[in-house]
Amino acid sequence: QLDAKLKKRIESMLDNGLADEAEAFLKEFGDIQEKQKGVFQAIGFRELSEVIADRKDATKRSKCVDQLVIKHRQYVKSQIKWIKNRILTRTVPVNGKFTKRQKEVYNACLHLHKYAASILKPGISIVDYTDKVGEEATKIFQKIGLITKADVKNEDPENRAYRNYLYHGISHHLGIDVHDVGTRTEPVKAGMVFTIEPGIYIEEEQMGIRIENNFWINKNGNIDLMKNIPITAEDIERLMKK
Repeated sequence: QLDAKLKKRIESMLDNGLADEAEAFLKEFGDIQEKQKGVFQAIGFRELSEVIADRKDATKRSKCVDQLVIKHRQYVKSQIKWIKNRILTRTVPVNGKFTKRQKEVYNACLHLHKYAASILKPGISIVDYTDKVGEEATKIFQKIGLITKADVKNEDPENRAYRNYLYHGISHHLGIDVHDVGTRTEPVKAGMVFTIEPGIYIEEEQMGIRIENNFWINKNGNIDLMKNIPITAEDIERLMKK
């Protein structure tokens, strides 16, 4: 599907005599070094420049464009083979401003997000990582009045108190599929990509918060692939005023 769209865009440029634009478009993605010769000659399709000038030979042009698309696809696969999908979540106040309580819960969720990012690194398993985030959630949920010390003392180890307000996983593998196949019990390794997506859902207050970014694991920890996207309550309010 991507190849078909790319081919259609290139052919549209050529149909309208926009050879330079087509060259620039391909150059943006390609690994062609000899730009001064023209993108088409540089990758071995010297006839295509003549086809652009004389657009009568549609068959030849279509064949050349097919080859250009193949070249582009090979390059893109070589550059982004480690990730195919991405997913992001933000929660925003519909009127542009969080209430005091909404901001309190949002900041609690953001705290969990940052805490999770601080411990998701090579060596830890997703099971142990989730347990650690659960311990932090237990502390934070007491601070914002969702659970009590008694709730924690009497909780079922298989269904902990914090799970009444955070009832999904904190992270999942990201790759060929949005929810990609991956181990939860073996150690996390450099090169893996995960979401970090804590949520706080308070049915009695009709409120739900989720904050989600994607993280690439490296040998020193991780890199937030969405670090430049507004995430704090203040940033979101500021953005919504524009």
